[in-house]
Amino acid sequence: MGGSGAGKTTLMDVIAGRKTQGKITGDILVNGYPKDQKSWSRVVGYVEQMDIHSAQATVHEALIFSARMRLDQAVSNQQVTEYVEDVLTIMELDTIRGLLVGIPGQDGLSVEQRKRLTIAVELVANPSIVFMDEPTSGLDARAAAIVMRCIKNVSRSGRSILVTIHQPSIEIFETFDSLVLLQRGGRLIYLGPLGVESCQLVDYLRAQPGAKVGDVQNVLGVLYSSTIFQGNFNYMTVLPVVAYERAVFYRERSSSMYAAGPYSSATGKPALLPYIRPYRSLCFARILLLWSMFNGFMIPYPQMPQGWKWLNRICPPTWVIYALSINQLGDKEQELTGFGTGSATPITIKAWLKSYFGYEYDFRWYCVLIIFAFVVAFRVLAVMAVRYISFQKR
Repeated sequence: MGGSGAGKTTLMDVIAGRKTQGKITGDILVNGYPKDQKSWSRVVGYVEQMDIHSAQATVHEALIFSARMRLDQAVSNQQVTEYVEDVLTIMELDTIRGLLVGIPGQDGLSVEQRKRLTIAVELVANPSIVFMDEPTSGLDARAAAIVMRCIKNVSRSGRSILVTIHQPSIEIFETFDSLVLLQRGGRLIYLGPLGVESCQLVDYLRAQPGAKVGDVQNVLGVLYSSTIFQGNFNYMTVLPVVAYERAVFYRERSSSMYAAGPYSSATGKPALLPYIRPYRSLCFARILLLWSMFNGFMIPYPQMPQGWKWLNRICPPTWVIYALSINQLGDKEQELTGFGTGSATPITIKAWLKSYFGYEYDFRWYCVLIIFAFVVAFRVLAVMAVRYISFQKR
């Protein structure tokens, strides 16, 4: 398992003996002995990522053909038939054995059924080891779960299954017994058993000194995304309601039912933009761009040009992200490891946040006050907009 570019498929192709380009160095041992490709290829099955089958054959015919072509001539037709029946049961294809494979996207088998047929075509050759290149790629959660259940059935039949997989769900991840975890460039992170609920992997990672820069950036990324998304979602949800209520307010204000101040306080709605209607869409787009670009996450405050830093300070999300980040990570004295720390000597998370983002833990309560000041300022502007801006023309 690993991200894109980690070398998952390359490693599998090299071990399976299917790599046809590049230079391969080192030794490949099978049970402690050097691998002989001729004998190795007879005991290995390889399930490719693409599901390529003859459209005119049925599921049963495809398996019979593959078995008869790949098994030894000494194997009788009766034995072949019995073995195909076993594979149909293991891969849960016995109920659709008579269906035509068909053309992908037009007729015949579904995507998930085609994937199971691809695996079954390799199994009828009776391999001891089966390599599978991302068998859940392109499948939804339900289809991926069915395919993984069938793969687990194959492993219970006494075969070794080696799978490359990208971003599996926790349910799929927990079906595996061992893990080779690769980083970009083929760097090995973990090699060994997972244990119950991945306890052995978790224990290993917890035992490593320091925290990765990526871990800290992931936390900050979640805080940034949730702040921007939730704020924009809430505002865009409320904006049409306030715009609709504006007509009601105009009617009731003309009847002298109440003043602008009590109305704004009672509704508690962001009533500023609806009352500058001709420029509402343009203003919202510009404000959204300003808040997204200059809140200090995409472009950290210390790295901003001197003439732009004031834009960071007038953005309300700046102080929300600042406060949340400091609250979560600002007091952590754990050493930070990995690329991008900006220092050759060990640096703590607290010190890195200060040097890279300009976040200081002692400033957290000032962030709260600044956020409160923005709330008050916007409320005052909303009251003034309600009181002094009107588009009634009579």
